[in-house]
Amino acid sequence: TGRVVDVEQLDRLVSERILGGFHYKNLNTQVAAFSDASPTAENIAIEIRRRLLDGWQGAFPAGGPRLEMIRLCETKKNVIELSEEKS
Repeated sequence: TGRVVDVEQLDRLVSERILGGFHYKNLNTQVAAFSDASPTAENIAIEIRRRLLDGWQGAFPAGGPRLEMIRLCETKKNVIELSEEKS
């Protein structure tokens, strides 16, 4: 098909790892990742990346796609991009 990623698998990963943990939650009090850090756009993007990477290998085995960037748009003028960490 020419697709780099199985969209259904990506949707499932996002639903389980991100939406399930954030949707209708008070990030300040109901999400453990923000018990010691404010849920700023930058910190939310970092947490999204961490959660996706935690499940990435299970969703996309070796040789599959890699998570290259997270882009979070808080407003039209406030956009956060986290690129892949190079080692």
